[in-house]
Amino acid sequence: LCRLINEDVNEQVMQVLGPEDLQSIIYKLEEHEEFFPAFQAFTNDLLEILEWLFAFRRGDEAWYENKGMSQ
Repeated sequence: LCRLINEDVNEQVMQVLGPEDLQSIIYKLEEHEEFFPAFQAFTNDLLEILEWLFAFRRGDEAWYENKGMSQ
């Protein structure tokens, strides 16, 4: 049953998307695969900085202790 459903879905996708569309989707996914890890690392660093600034403005001693920092 799953095989039949998958074959039907594959056939429907192939009818809607042409070879150019599929190649474009593959290219975008490969591009995303290259770019995303660097972007994610940047986002994590930025969030850490923003958390630090927010804690600093509040004078949140518990946050500093949790991160192993001193104010």
